Amino acid sequence: MPTAPWSWVVPSGSIVTRCAPSPKGAPCQRIASACNRGPSTARALSWYPVRVTRPSGQVSHESVYGVAAYTTWPHGNPAGGAATGTLPTTNMAENKTLNMISGVYYLKMLKVNIYLEGLLWVVGAGVLAGALVYLQHRYLSAELRAQHNDVTGAFFEIIGVLYAVMLAFIVIAVWDTMNEAEDNSYKEANALVEVYWVGHNAPEPQRATIEALSRLYANTVVDKEWPQMAARDEISPEGYAILDDLRVQVESLKSTDPVTTKRYQDTADKLREVVGARGARLSAVDGGVNPVLWFALIAGAVLFVAFAYLFGVPGRLAHATMVVTVTMMVVMLLYAVYELEFPFSRGTAVGPDAMRFALERFVQIGGGGSVPPSR
Repeated sequence: MPTAPWSWVVPSGSIVTRCAPSPKGAPCQRIASACNRGPSTARALSWYPVRVTRPSGQVSHESVYGVAAYTTWPHGNPAGGAATGTLPTTNMAENKTLNMISGVYYLKMLKVNIYLEGLLWVVGAGVLAGALVYLQHRYLSAELRAQHNDVTGAFFEIIGVLYAVMLAFIVIAVWDTMNEAEDNSYKEANALVEVYWVGHNAPEPQRATIEALSRLYANTVVDKEWPQMAARDEISPEGYAILDDLRVQVESLKSTDPVTTKRYQDTADKLREVVGARGARLSAVDGGVNPVLWFALIAGAVLFVAFAYLFGVPGRLAHATMVVTVTMMVVMLLYAVYELEFPFSRGTAVGPDAMRFALERFVQIGGGGSVPPSR
């Protein structure tokens, strides 16, 4: 899938269209217009060609990929590309971006189909397993295989137990990693809210600076880092730079006054929590399952299912039921491991809901500005 290069800012007043796939071309259907009245939201199907027509009538970009779900247009009139066919400059700090197939917005659209996709994999594997049983009974004698059922059964049990233990540990591991990633996102957001709260009650000029840096950090995490984490791209160092500036402002709260000193200590502690939770979040982006374990999972699945074919069951239907059930169960669990492997990617990705909640809390505390529209 495309990654970072497939993102651009859509100039205000542009018309975005998608075209039905056709070798001869097809009329384009208008999706939405970006206007000066504020952000507008469009939902489009993926993998459709997309054309962005600038207010001047120029076509600034065409792509064979579709617009991601719930794409948000920028405010105002951001600077775009200078010529037809070029990607306009992306300003992540000031404008929402139109992200192509890669990224968290596409994954949000994908979530509604994760169960359907899993069902297709499981049913498809079951159909293939049943077809192989049919061919086996047609060309190989069940009586010949039945002579070795005792030995086959013993090996089947050993392989099944070993594979079940390994698979169970991996499923639990990826599930725990997913839960920890979500918990860390809320720890980071809650600690940032506490920093904002203390900063809101600090004297000027620290008050305004701490509030502004807290808002900037939260927006950077939501608008810039989360799409990068979803695509497993390199994370921008901008977030750490903002936290460094916050640390400088917190250090300036040091005083001989006991009340101010207590405020400084509380803020410094919460800022350390933000940094720690951020580090845990970023370290989980590329965690995944070790390739060696994936090899063991797939090889073990093949061996486990293969031994089910070695049983000499006289009835074709009974044998097919046994093999298909085993195959579908194994494929279902492997699919679960695949979807849970990366906490911020694929169909079960953790979203930036916690940090968006922090932005809402900033507004409630006061001086937080407006909350970005919910995706």
